[in-house]
Order: sequence, then structure tokens, then C-alpha cells
Amino acid sequence: MTLADLEDVAELDALAFQTERRTQQHLKACLELNPRGCFVATLSDDSPIGYVFSRRWGALGWIGVGGVHPAHQRQGWGKALASQAIQHLQASSCTTIGCSTQTANNVGTWTSLGFAPGPPTLEMVKRVEAVQSPARAMPLSQLDKDQALQAICQISHAVQPGLDYTVEVWNADAYGWGETLLFGWPSPWAFALLRTDPIRPGLAHTLRIAVLAMLHEARQRLPEVLSTIENLAGEKHDTQLDLFVDTSTPDALQHALKYGFRVRSLWIRMALNQAPPPPSGVDLSLWAM
Repeated sequence: MTLADLEDVAELDALAFQTERRTQQHLKACLELNPRGCFVATLSDDSPIGYVFSRRWGALGWIGVGGVHPAHQRQGWGKALASQAIQHLQASSCTTIGCSTQTANNVGTWTSLGFAPGPPTLEMVKRVEAVQSPARAMPLSQLDKDQALQAICQISHAVQPGLDYTVEVWNADAYGWGETLLFGWPSPWAFALLRTDPIRPGLAHTLRIAVLAMLHEARQRLPEVLSTIENLAGEKHDTQLDLFVDTSTPDALQHALKYGFRVRSLWIRMALNQAPPPPSGVDLSLWAM
């Protein structure tokens, strides 16, 4: 995939999922995360019929969003694209390769490629309200970036060995799609990467918590962190918070429910040749963003 393909990719995505087109800014940011691991399928006349994105977070590889034109679905194109992305990630020394799906039929497809399902991930939403924010949070823009990225790498690795979310934080900063908060600076015990720029126009006024990673010993402070993020959402005039909760961390799920989040949808997270490893801290994310 190249930048020249992104207009076609936006159209294919909208047709495949029967939804609004993703913004060009979002697609450019996705391509930049792993440009050699994103692919487009074409017919003999070079007309594009499918696409797939992938990304790397340290030793963790991820098969991101992909789709096939409705007229060419169920012909093996999706599996071929996924296989190409898997081969690239394997060649890039990823020790874990993951994906997620909301579609039951896709579970069989991914299983046929060697993936095993793990505990479901819940997409949860909450209406933004005026709240207190007791947790001390520092935005990335006010910190020494190198020191902040090093701290984010350390928290990522503590949550899951080999995991490194710094590439996402750098991407959000470079492309202006998100804001990162560090909690407890100068000795941070958590960080949150917030998507402030929606992937589609129809998702405006929703603040998505793309990643919320916390050290194990700080997990009881999750309500403070959520309160701080909700205050930020109110300042930006967002009306809804969007959060992904891995059900392998039941205490985080209980905190989210008590805080007022409700479940909107369910995702199945899968990993190649193994069940997705459970986090050793709190990792609230979909993995695919």
C-alpha cells in the first residue's frame, strides 16, 4: 500500500462495512505506523478490490482493519491479504500476532489461519458529565518527549512483556489525531492515549480512550483516571466517552461499570497459535485502533 492507494482504500472500506468513509488523515496515520506491512489486492486490470493494515507495538504485531469489495467477498481475498500481513509481521520478529473481530463468521476464518480466541473485549460508552478530577495528569506536550516516551515504554512492558505503545503515541502526536496523558509524573504509574480526532466524521463529539495502561499496583486508581479523562472530554465539548475493556481484567470491568459505563458491543480478541496473553497490569484497549 502507498499514499496513492488511500482514496481507493477509503472507498473500499465504506463499501465493505456499509458506513461512512474514513478520513484521509486517519488512513495516512495508519499507513505510517507500518508502511511495509499494509497491502492492497488488485485484479489483473489493477483495479483495487481489497486492503489490510497492520502495525507493530514492540514484539506485538497486529492485523488491523481490512476489507474486500462486496462483489469479491467470499472468494479468498480477505484470507490472502491477512496471510500477507501475517508473513510480514513474522519476518519482523513479532513474538505475538493478534487481531480482533465483531463478526462471528470471521472467527472461523481467523481460526483457519491459526488464531485462537481469548476472553472477549467489551466496547463501553458513557455520557460525559461534570466531575471532579483528583488524579494528577500531565499532557505529553508539556513534558520532555524523550523522557515521556521512555516512561510509556516502561509502563507498556510492565503491562505485557514485549509490548511498546510508544509508536502509537508518536503517531498521534505527529498526525494530530490524539492526546496522551501521563499520571503521577515524574514517576508515572499510568498513561492514556486519547483519540480526539475521529476516524469517521459521524464519530465527532466522542472521545475514544484508545489505550489506558496502568501498573498493577495502581489499578485501584482507575476511577481517578477515568474522572480526569471525563473532565478533559467536557472541556473539549465531547458528549460521549468510548472505552475498551479486556474481560481478563475483571476488576477493571467492575470499576468501569460502577463509574457509569455501559456495554455497547463485544469484540473477540485472537492471537496466532496461542490465546491472547493476559495483561499483568491494566491494559484497556482494543489493540486495533
